[in-house]
Amino acid sequence: MDFPDATTAELKGTGQFQGSVLLGEQSSMTTVSLPGINGRFFTTGSMTHASAASGGGGQEFHNYPFNGDLPECGNAPQGQGVVQVDKKDADTGDPLPGARFELWRETNGADGLQTGGSAPDSRVGDTCTTDGDGVCAEDVSPGSYYWRETAAPDGYDLPDPAVFGPLVITSEDPQAGARITAENRPVRVPNDLTGSLDLLKKDARTGKPLGGAVFELWRETNGTEGLQTGGADPDTRTRQGRATDASGKSSFADLPLGEYYLRETEVPEGYVLPDNPVTGPYAVTAENSADGVPVTLKNKRGGPDKGK
Repeated sequence: MDFPDATTAELKGTGQFQGSVLLGEQSSMTTVSLPGINGRFFTTGSMTHASAASGGGGQEFHNYPFNGDLPECGNAPQGQGVVQVDKKDADTGDPLPGARFELWRETNGADGLQTGGSAPDSRVGDTCTTDGDGVCAEDVSPGSYYWRETAAPDGYDLPDPAVFGPLVITSEDPQAGARITAENRPVRVPNDLTGSLDLLKKDARTGKPLGGAVFELWRETNGTEGLQTGGADPDTRTRQGRATDASGKSSFADLPLGEYYLRETEVPEGYVLPDNPVTGPYAVTAENSADGVPVTLKNKRGGPDKGK
């Protein structure tokens, strides 16, 4: 029988007890009056051997003193703490299983984590893969630690940088542990990429920027060459009329990859529409999605009716 936390115990009855007894509480007080015990009796407290009222029993006790420390119960050994990383989706906050991490300890005295060269920091334990709660955790002694992500969960990009820390376990309170969150973003496939058309409108003769020119944006969707704005199967207008600002600029952003046309519907005061107010197609591709597609268009001066 095991009584790790009992402060008082009494073993009594009329039969013989078979087995061993352990009492781990140093302040415990135990009374034994059983007629017989066949086994070993371990206690860190005090024990009183008594006889039942009906007469003596068959107990025989031998005392073997023990001087030493007993381990404490707990989630981590005494003097250690837990370093934990929580892996999450950067957009939703959902936990992410399947990320692989290495744990490193700061040992070379240089700022940050060094995993190579002549004096790297020290690797701790084996590679950890985040569980269903997106967690990796390790019991460690006091010191400074880094979690290094070596592989992202399926469908996610590896963060840059992929090192998280330092996480400090103090000798004063190691049980407090240290915890950090590491986020990943989903891999962007080409269909998720977007780009932009960046328009600049100028005077055809002077090059002066022109504000107030209004454009519609259309996307090529019907498979027929050129822009079709009517009929049974037109292309798709993705933006209503948008005017250039005082610097002659207008930007159409967040455009899925594809081909687009600009259709000018109004011109600044004193200018006329071009003979063909439609320009394009302009291709928004994965290669130019980050920089955008620059478009420069010009108007000639004309009547005072804004060229409508």
